[in-house]
Amino acid sequence: MKNIIIALLFMIGLNSYAQNTDRRFMVLNETKVKDMEVFRKNMSVFNPYVKERFKGILSDRSIQRSETGLIYTFNYINGAENLGKYTAMTSSGSSTFSAANPKIGEEMSANWDGSARRSTWIQVNRNLPEDYNRENYKFRKILIETIPAGQQEEYEKRFAEGRELQSKLGINMMSVTYKAVEGYPNNTYITFLPDTSIVDYYIHLAERNQKRSASKEHGEFMKKSIKTNVIRMDHLFHEF
Repeated sequence: MKNIIIALLFMIGLNSYAQNTDRRFMVLNETKVKDMEVFRKNMSVFNPYVKERFKGILSDRSIQRSETGLIYTFNYINGAENLGKYTAMTSSGSSTFSAANPKIGEEMSANWDGSARRSTWIQVNRNLPEDYNRENYKFRKILIETIPAGQQEEYEKRFAEGRELQSKLGINMMSVTYKAVEGYPNNTYITFLPDTSIVDYYIHLAERNQKRSASKEHGEFMKKSIKTNVIRMDHLFHEF
């Protein structure tokens, strides 16, 4: 599996990323459960097990529930070598845990509602303060969208241009964007917009939009926006 992931990186033109240990990856699992309380009870045991098993490989792990009923598990990994190690080890992770914790393993298996979707992503944009701590931001809005063929480079270039313009307008908007490596078409992007709560997010959004609407320069910038196809927007709330 490690070789498959690295081969995918080369296939989509990310060979320089595969050699760069500073690149940040994300392995995303999207699932549904029948009983959220059973999930919470079992995850309070399973999640520490995962963190210990992948110590030194995972840089962070976060589990969030959403308004659409999905549970998003985000596994963050620095460097392609660690991504390969993680991928190779996950094939036996659940069975190893279930062997040591048979009752919890059975409950977890019976509680899944349908199949899981797993995907791998690479970070292409980060606009967060240096002292950012996700524990202080329990809410995230996410946007998953696809970009027309041949326009991905321009789409990513506009991240830097947008940050510069927003700074000029006095707009502070935290965001992180990842590009799909596998599990979704590789012209798919997922953007996270964190805030302290859903209420604060929409208050801050209204404040940002007021400044944007008053700016002729921002209006001209938006005229050149690339038209994207939005697959999903969702509100996420921190669990683990």
